[in-house]
Amino acid sequence: MHKTITLFTAALLIAATAGLRAQDMPFIDAIYSVGDPTMDTYSQNIDVFELLRAGASDPNATPNRSLQMDVYQPMDDDESILRPVVVVFPTGNFLPRYVNRGLYGTRKDSAVVEIVNRVAERGYVGIAADYRVGWNPASPVQDVRTGSLLQAAYRGGQDAHALARYLRKTVAEEGNPYRIDTSRIVFWGLGTGGYVSMTHAFLDRIEEVEADGRFYDENDVPYVSLGVNSDPQGLMPAQFDADTPSNIPNHVGYNSTVAMSINSNGALGDIDWMEGKDDEPMVLGFHSPADIFAPFSYGDVIVPTTRDLVVGCVAGTEQIIEKANTLGLNDALAAVNGTSLDAMYGPLAQAVNVRNEAYKSQTRTLDPAPACPEQTAFEPTYELSHDNMYPFLSQGFGAPYNWVNEEAARAEIAQFNAAGGDLNADVAIGGEKQVNPNAVDPAAARRVIDTMMAVFIPRAYVGLDLGNLSTGTEDVITNAAVGLDVFPNPSAEGFTVRVAETQLIRQIDLFDLHGRRVAQYTDIDQSTYRVNRGNLPRGEYIVQLRLDAGTTAHVVYLR
Repeated sequence: MHKTITLFTAALLIAATAGLRAQDMPFIDAIYSVGDPTMDTYSQNIDVFELLRAGASDPNATPNRSLQMDVYQPMDDDESILRPVVVVFPTGNFLPRYVNRGLYGTRKDSAVVEIVNRVAERGYVGIAADYRVGWNPASPVQDVRTGSLLQAAYRGGQDAHALARYLRKTVAEEGNPYRIDTSRIVFWGLGTGGYVSMTHAFLDRIEEVEADGRFYDENDVPYVSLGVNSDPQGLMPAQFDADTPSNIPNHVGYNSTVAMSINSNGALGDIDWMEGKDDEPMVLGFHSPADIFAPFSYGDVIVPTTRDLVVGCVAGTEQIIEKANTLGLNDALAAVNGTSLDAMYGPLAQAVNVRNEAYKSQTRTLDPAPACPEQTAFEPTYELSHDNMYPFLSQGFGAPYNWVNEEAARAEIAQFNAAGGDLNADVAIGGEKQVNPNAVDPAAARRVIDTMMAVFIPRAYVGLDLGNLSTGTEDVITNAAVGLDVFPNPSAEGFTVRVAETQLIRQIDLFDLHGRRVAQYTDIDQSTYRVNRGNLPRGEYIVQLRLDAGTTAHVVYLR
C-alpha cells in the first residue's frame, strides 16, 4: 500500500529521534503574550488613488494620505534588550481592498495579523504597515498599465524607505518608544507587498530603471523620472505638474536600509537591480510554482481580472533567491541550511530543510518561455528551490497562507457596495476559492504559515545574530545625554564634534542622505574631534558618533 508522508508527519518522525530540544528561547519559541496593537503614522505622502478621488470631487478624499502602521509588542520580555523588528506589508494589487476586485489589501488581513503576532510572541516587535496605492489596470493601453504599475511599485518602495527612516527617527528623537534595535529590521512582503519589499531592497538609483528598455513607452519616454517620481528613496520633492505634488520627503537624514527582506509571492522588476552591495539585505522567499499572478521564476505580470499583460519578464522568488545566494547576500545563513539542524529550532524546521533539499535537485522549464531581451542571464530551465526559500507545491495557484471569514467578507462587501462599489461577492469569494484551497480554511492557512515560520526562525536567529542582542554599547542615545555639539554648522571647510568631557568618542561615521557612508574616523578616544571636509560635495550629511554609552547622530550642512 502506497503511503504519503506529509511535512508534519516527517516533522514528528524527526522529533522522535532528535532528542530533547531547548525550550522557552526568545526569538525561537512563542513564549510571550502580545498586547493590543498601537496605531502610529509613519509618513504622509501623495496617494494616487486618493488624488483621483479628489479629482472626482469626492469630499472624503485625502490626497496627502497618512500612512499608518499597527505595532504589536511582546509583553513582559527582558526590558534590558533592544528588540528586532519585523514589518509586514500586505498584498492588494496596489489598490484598496474590494476596489481591487479581491478579498485582501489591508494591514488587518488575516495572514498579516497572524505573522506579526507570531513574531511578537517570540520577542520581536511586529509591525503591519500600509503603503500608497493607485494605478490603472483597466486601461486598454499597455503603456498605461505598465507605466502606472511600475510607478505604484516605485512609490511602495519609497514608502518602505520612509518607514525604515521613521523607525530610526523614533529612536533618535522620541526615546525609542518601541524599544527596537534598528540594526535588526526585517521587511516581509506578502503578494503585492513582496514587490514593495524587493523594490526597497534592490532599487537604489533611478538610472537602474532608465537602463531597461521595458520601462519606456512607445514614444521612448521613461515611465519613471526624477522630476515626476523623485528618487527611489523618496528624498526629493517631485511634482505631477506645477500645481500637484507627487512626492513629499519624510524623515530626511535617517538611514533606510534593513538587515533582511522577505518576498512571499511577489516579484522584482529587474533582476539586475541586485548587485551584492554591502547595504543590500539578506533575502528569504516563499512562492507557489503555479502562481498565476506573479512569476515563480521568470515570467510576465498580468492583470488578475482581465489577464492583460502589464510587465514582461520580471523575476520571481526562485530567481531572486538564486541570485541573492550567488552574490553572497545570504552567506551568514549557511549554518541553518543543512539537513541536520540544531534541535532548538524544532522538528518542523528540520523537516522543512530536508524537504527543501529534495526540491533543490528538481528542475522545471518555462513553457512557453517569456520574451526576456533585457535579461542577459535568462534561462528557461530553473531549479524548483534553493537554500533560503521554500516552494508551496500543490497549494493552488495563489497564496495559500491567505484566508478570510466568508460571512464577514460578504458583510463587508455589502457595505462596500452600499457606499457605491460594485463587487459581486460570489465572484470575489468564488474566484479566491479557485486559486487558493485555504481561502476559507484558517486552520489550513495557518499550517502554511507554520512552514513559513519554520524557514524564517532559524535564518533570522542566525542572520540577525539574535543570540547577541544590544544591551548597552549599541544603544541609540540622545544628543543631550552626551552633551553633543557640532560647530560651525553650516560649514564651508569642516566642523568640530564635541561631547562632554566625561565621554569619549570612539568612532565617527559620516553618511549622505542616501544612507551611504562617505567617511569614517576610528580610534578617536577623545571628547573633541575635528572633521575636515576634504572632497565632500556641498549638501546635508548625518554625523553618527559611537561612544561607550551608545550611538547618537546629528545633521550637518556643508556649503
